[in-house]
Order: sequence, then C-alpha cells, then structure tokens
Amino acid sequence: VNQTDGFKTNAAGANSPQSITTNNSDFWVLDGNDFFVYHFNSAGVNQSDGFSTSAAGSGSPIGVTSNNSDFWVIDSADLFVYHFNRAGVNQTDGFKTNAAGLGSPRGITTNNSDFWIVDFTDKFLYHFNRAGVNQSDGFKINISGADNPSGVTTNIASGSPTNFWITDIVDFLAYHFSSISL
Repeated sequence: VNQTDGFKTNAAGANSPQSITTNNSDFWVLDGNDFFVYHFNSAGVNQSDGFSTSAAGSGSPIGVTSNNSDFWVIDSADLFVYHFNRAGVNQTDGFKTNAAGLGSPRGITTNNSDFWIVDFTDKFLYHFNRAGVNQSDGFKINISGADNPSGVTTNIASGSPTNFWITDIVDFLAYHFSSISL
C-alpha cells in the first residue's frame, strides 16, 4: 500500500534518481545524471551535505548502499565499487567487479561486511566480501522470471542475509528470494 508520504527528489536537483538507501530515518538518493548522492531527512528535505561521485572517478554511478556510516557506489562503466565516508570522501579501498564476470551491474546492497550486486546481462546476484573477492555463492535470478534486474536489497544489516528483493524494470515486480532455499 502506498503510504503517500514520499518526497520529490527533483526539488533538490536530483532529476535522474537511480538508486536509494536509508538508515531508517534519512535517505540518500543517487542521481545518475549529475553523479551526486543527495541526502534527505525523513520529511524529504534536502540536507545539503550530499557528495559527488565523480570527484572519486565515478562517472556512471548506478547504485548506492550504506551501512549507516559509510557509502558504496557501484559504477556501471568502470565496473568499480567506490567507498565513501559519511562526508563523501573517497576511501580508496573500493574494488573492481569484472574479474568475477560481472559486466552490467544495476544494484548493490550490503550487510556491513559483504556486498551483493545484481547484474543485468547475466541475470545473476553476485556476492563479494569487503576486499572485493567473489564468494561464489551467488545465484541466477532469471529462473523465477527476473530477466531485467534493476535493483537489490536485503533484509538485515549484519550477519548472513536470508532474503533478497530484486526489482525488475520490465515486469515492474519486486522478486523475493530466500537464500535458505537456494
């Protein structure tokens, strides 16, 4: 049910929102056209302390996730996960994803220690540790019909996730996957 208490992102300049993350009170919206992560409070008011992803080299940001203090932005052109602190400063400990076979990332989520990245081309949910090493326990998502993945989130902030939700840009569904049944 739509709660009708959403907010417009374009009033702050975010005219092409690509991804969103939250800490359960505030929101950060990644804009793909101006390469900027906007910060909104729970009332949808721009907090004016967002940050540019292009300053770190990310010119095609497609997804953002957070652990409530730091942010990770995945770039679809250079296939790199950039790590930013709360002030938007590049932490230089990001990692390349294409060595694992990932070629067209569309979304990223974290549980504070690991990352899951959904890939559009091969319809796969990849699992990486903090050092960027593929954990080889990802899974195909198109077996259930998710052929056009556009985003991913998980249900917990720490520990091993038990559920993933992956959005599909063509059939307008949020698919629910349980890692227990994989």
